[in-house]
Amino acid sequence: MIELMKSIQHMKSKCTAAGDTKLKIGKVFILCLMVGGSVLAVPAGHVPDIGVDTAGIYLFRNKEYNAMGWEIPAFGSALDDLGVEFLMDHYLHIHGSGSHAENFKNTATDIQTLAAWLKSTGREYIWNVEDPNFVETLEYIPGQNLYEPEPGQHYFKAPEELMRELQKSSGILGLCYDEMEHMLLSNSRFMNGSIGDVPAWADTSELKLSDAYDLAIEKLIELKAYNNRFGQMCMVETVWPVMYHLFARTGWTLSPKILKEGWTPVPLAMALGAAVQYEQTGCDLWVTPDLWSNVGYPGHSTEELRSALLAAHWVGASRVYVENLDWDNPEKDKHHRDAHGMQGSLVFFEGADKYRVTPYGEVFKWYAKDYRTQNPVPYTWRDARCKIAIVRFPDSCWGARGSFFRDRLLGSKIESSTPTTEAWFSIWHQLTLGTIPDSGLSFHSKDAQHLAPRFFCPAPPTLVFDHRVGNEHPDFDFRGAELLFLTGTELTRETLITVNRHLQQTGAKAILLKSLVPDGFKPNANWLVVDSFDDPAVQEVLSPILPPEDEMQFLFGEHEVVFKKINRDRIQVFLDGKAVSPVIESSSQTSLGADGAELLRCEDCLKQK
Repeated sequence: MIELMKSIQHMKSKCTAAGDTKLKIGKVFILCLMVGGSVLAVPAGHVPDIGVDTAGIYLFRNKEYNAMGWEIPAFGSALDDLGVEFLMDHYLHIHGSGSHAENFKNTATDIQTLAAWLKSTGREYIWNVEDPNFVETLEYIPGQNLYEPEPGQHYFKAPEELMRELQKSSGILGLCYDEMEHMLLSNSRFMNGSIGDVPAWADTSELKLSDAYDLAIEKLIELKAYNNRFGQMCMVETVWPVMYHLFARTGWTLSPKILKEGWTPVPLAMALGAAVQYEQTGCDLWVTPDLWSNVGYPGHSTEELRSALLAAHWVGASRVYVENLDWDNPEKDKHHRDAHGMQGSLVFFEGADKYRVTPYGEVFKWYAKDYRTQNPVPYTWRDARCKIAIVRFPDSCWGARGSFFRDRLLGSKIESSTPTTEAWFSIWHQLTLGTIPDSGLSFHSKDAQHLAPRFFCPAPPTLVFDHRVGNEHPDFDFRGAELLFLTGTELTRETLITVNRHLQQTGAKAILLKSLVPDGFKPNANWLVVDSFDDPAVQEVLSPILPPEDEMQFLFGEHEVVFKKINRDRIQVFLDGKAVSPVIESSSQTSLGADGAELLRCEDCLKQK
């Protein structure tokens, strides 16, 4: 019966078109089955499709196999065992070692082989085009650098003849531009051994913020339109949770990374806010729990992975996928304690016909095969609401100042972080009861670099909207926000009018950064104008909305979702006050040391019991 439910759930995920792509996403279903003469009613709800990322996959790197993953028997067997429905794949590479005709023939053959495998297995596929992030040159046509589609810029634009090959397969949904925002902000730094300094997909290197924003929007529209010509969706995975609104405005599918080097509430609030603000563009929201961290790989515990899968499920993501399937980290001293003595990631391939599932894979398998279909969600991300709304210009400031990374807002060499662009760090510091440092929103920020990874972070229901929300929605209700923070470098006149109308209609309050106050503005009792969000008056207004220290809270429609802290890595999920996830006994070496004290430092997670 469960397998039948899964099959029907997979079929329902193909029934409703999303945007202008081939991607199909189901919303709500009610199933009645005749079983032994009786009727079985399956609860209504949304169940996300589940997939894996194949970055750094062992089979591809190991020359012993010398074949694509789908040509290896153990690969398909492992996917079946785990319950994988789709691939976020790095296998497919464009050939570049022969003549143009040879390169086209060899690449097209690989696409055709992939298409046949997809058809035979019923799986779906997204091509992850991350290679240009690290590789300087590829000569698909001899003498021409495929990764320089415009003079002096470094990014990927697939040749038309290859796009037509992709278009022939209904199982190939589109292209994922992995860490695309990272390449813009770093000016392709990680190309060619971390010494790259070339504009990426938009040459914003000498532009002021507003002009950089406008150009980025223009280039995203162009690239999406190109891919859509061939029926291919555009999606983006992001490291820094600061540019979702640009991608959403231009209709891209968002895939925020959780775990990785981030604080869980931030990418979710940013991506949910961007997606609901720009839902009309056809954008969608997926979530990827990513096992990399500043510890290494796997850089998170098995129970962090379980918590992240539960979180992705209960925020109503359309699809969920884990990075990654079987990367075997050669640096055996750089991983979380849970991975001590382990090979691979979710699985380890021992040969072309043999694999084994790891403890991380067992958690994935539990979610994909047991938990997911038995716990449909009575809403989707489109129903997200909040108590706190943050409204700001998406200048890309995440806390790069003082970190290893270049501090170039929207990729501009003449725009770096300022107290104004960093002002919102204080908001997050207060919303999370001091958990997130006030110097940035990443574990790469200067005051978080030494901290051990964790999943849990307390937060109230929060959504982030951009400076144009009033232009897009003149009568916007800010998804029920009781308190609005207006911050950053600019807001449109229409947004300020929309905020004021919301305050008048609902009695909500707004806290406005003084530098944003327009000429002639006369605040009333609903407004608080401050030089800094560290002003004690902010805490007085905010305190009644803050959560208990053991709750991460979300709102969707009429539903309240709470991720209740068990420890720093583990949660139990409550929907409208009722537990909807089990507390599973685990041997995971989570957040406590042998002496019972919480592990606070990054290096502590490397040590064994």
